[in-house]
Amino acid sequence: MGSARSTSTVKRRVQFSPVVQGTVLFMSLLVWLGIPLRQALSAEAGAQTDPALVAQINSRRGLLKTIVDRDTGATEGRRKLKAALSASLPVDTPAKELGPMIVTLAEVGALTSDGRQNTGYIQHKEIVATLAAGLNSPIDEVRTVAHDLLLTKAKPEHLKACAAEIRRSLQANFAPPAAVRLQALLDPDRASVEQLLADASLPLDIRARLGDAAAEGKLIEQFEQADEPQAKGNLAKELGYVGSPRAIRALAAAFKSPLVLRLQYEHISVRYRILEALSRSYPDEPLLTTELQRIKERGDDAYGKNNLEAYFARVAQWGRQTLSVDLSAEPPLILYQRPIVKRPLTRKE
Repeated sequence: MGSARSTSTVKRRVQFSPVVQGTVLFMSLLVWLGIPLRQALSAEAGAQTDPALVAQINSRRGLLKTIVDRDTGATEGRRKLKAALSASLPVDTPAKELGPMIVTLAEVGALTSDGRQNTGYIQHKEIVATLAAGLNSPIDEVRTVAHDLLLTKAKPEHLKACAAEIRRSLQANFAPPAAVRLQALLDPDRASVEQLLADASLPLDIRARLGDAAAEGKLIEQFEQADEPQAKGNLAKELGYVGSPRAIRALAAAFKSPLVLRLQYEHISVRYRILEALSRSYPDEPLLTTELQRIKERGDDAYGKNNLEAYFARVAQWGRQTLSVDLSAEPPLILYQRPIVKRPLTRKE
């Protein structure tokens, strides 16, 4: 990737603390719930520019514009993105515009071909390549958002197509565990795996992803023993990241779990978290992506009782055919509650 920066530039090493990692995951959740991530860029970073990333976007502008033009959404961010791609981006496009632009590009890139439904995963290699270029941005927030979107929303084949560039950028700009977490998805060779596993501080899920059988066993044991909905759901997500046959079997075996995470306005079944985790290994399966996202957006009630029962039946059939396991279960997946508005008392009351 071409860059106008001097070779004497000091490497930017980014160490993500647990707080920062949690913030990034929360921001990503807002993105995929349709809440704009415009606030992710600080005022200080807003004045920065990234000519190299702008050049990457401009070099793919025709393809990106074709993808974006299919979008039927009418949010402000999507309208701005369509307008921006109608001509080449200025080389001095500021971070306050560039950061939200790549976030919106990833949002749109996860839509179905008719632009109407979110699939949960970016469908276009051109967008993944653009995000890969963002890993080398001089803008901290752009690098962070690009890393998180590649980690959670890129398909394996698209990541591997950009593997060399991603590895270079991770080595130059990120520190463990953030660098290793994404690098582990690139199927590193045995020598690289041994080198990475030499770091005893790596979390269990990364070690398991890299093939550490002992770490995999501990993570599965923690998942099987977890009896609190939040912990069970988080561990399901980690096993989804691991993606090994043992991890998939453990997820499938827990599908009948009755645990439900009860939030203020929604109840989320652990079964939903398990399906979401399985989707990482099967990102082209509509039941685990497009249809699951549709239920997520509408909730069980709006999706319809008959439709939900039919969905569970199809999931059970998919489990038998694909995993040779029993995934039969019953609703709920996601239940939405309307906020309770207390009506002021009248004099008569």
